[in-house]
Amino acid sequence: MAEQYFTREKENNGPLINVTNVQGRVAEALQISRRTISRICVERKQCVPLKTPGQKRNKTKKKTEDLPDGIKAAVRSTIYDMKANGKHVTVKTINEELKRKEIVHISNGSLNLLLKTIGFKYKIENNRRYLCELSHVAYQRINFLREYLLQKFEQ
Repeated sequence: MAEQYFTREKENNGPLINVTNVQGRVAEALQISRRTISRICVERKQCVPLKTPGQKRNKTKKKTEDLPDGIKAAVRSTIYDMKANGKHVTVKTINEELKRKEIVHISNGSLNLLLKTIGFKYKIENNRRYLCELSHVAYQRINFLREYLLQKFEQ
């Protein structure tokens, strides 16, 4: 953009716009409005940090509350029950089931974050996406159950 402007100035053997009109030259070279240039100059004088146009300027992000372990266990068992009953497991169907059982009332986005924190991920097989437990979590659960059963039978 600016390169084309200065090439035209070179071909003109001088400035296209009067050199005393600095803001006008910058606006023309960058192909942005003069109002934007004057706003930026005012902000710089006031030491306001520059902002990238088109970016969200929200400083506060929504935070999801960390749910108690009891609710996390109930969500996990709900998913296992749905799989055992042959239901299609998606965030939407899990959330409907949780609301029906009155376990927890959260949004689909928050539920998606919760599923990732308790050790689930999505897997694609046969062009179909489904929820499965992470392998290291399943491995730890199997080892725990083996040790638990050994201790139970030793008593």
